[in-house]
Amino acid sequence: MAMSKKLPDEMIEEILSRMPIKSKKIDGSCNGLVLVLNEKDVAFLINPTTLEYRRIPNSPLALPKHGTSTAYALGYDFASDDYMVINFSCYRGVLEGDLFCTFVDVYSARMGFWRRLESISHNGAIPIHGFGVFLNGALHWLACKYYCSPSVIVVVNLTDEKLFEVPIPTITTTSFLRFYGIVALKGCLCVLGNRISENEIDVWMMRNYGVVESWTKFSVVKNTSPFCPTPVCLMSDDDIILAAPGKAKFIIYNKKKEQERDEC
Repeated sequence: MAMSKKLPDEMIEEILSRMPIKSKKIDGSCNGLVLVLNEKDVAFLINPTTLEYRRIPNSPLALPKHGTSTAYALGYDFASDDYMVINFSCYRGVLEGDLFCTFVDVYSARMGFWRRLESISHNGAIPIHGFGVFLNGALHWLACKYYCSPSVIVVVNLTDEKLFEVPIPTITTTSFLRFYGIVALKGCLCVLGNRISENEIDVWMMRNYGVVESWTKFSVVKNTSPFCPTPVCLMSDDDIILAAPGKAKFIIYNKKKEQERDEC
């Protein structure tokens, strides 16, 4: 059974309610550890099972809060046996000049300090939509360029600390489609697209990691609500478990029959 790396909203709310730190959101999870931010935007690394936690110090490299956007993620570097917190930050509304950059900072839990990796300049990608997906030793974000619609996947390799971009699928449909999420299913990177004018979402799966030509698609009918569900797990070639907003239980959806089978 292949699991997604993205937690559904209901599970996130349940985890937050049990945290020893009063938290407002989860910004990442990896190997059972959870990265959360409290109401003062202070980050903590927490083990939900033992309730042990570590405060992540504020980065001396951080941009001022006013007029900026920030995204966090948590990953693990197998080579150094180290958990890493990645911080993306950028100035909002700056369309040109040296300030139109996305700054990438990393905190090493083993070493205990922040450092700046590099900046993604002018034509670089700005991460949006949730926390990063950890897969193949790297963190992945669905991102946009120039504050437009999501148009690229930005990747940080935690071993060599290099940044690169993976193009999202080329869309040929006449329906207006907006990408809204990124998950990992069956060890494959996936992006989620909402067909605005239709009652379906598209799940694009990269069968061969890093090979743009390997993007393949299957669709899910939004029977349950007007909101977009999030794939959580592939049970088989035909059955997929979905987390839908407003639903207390997971939905089992059969792709071949295009219908819900039951809830779990």
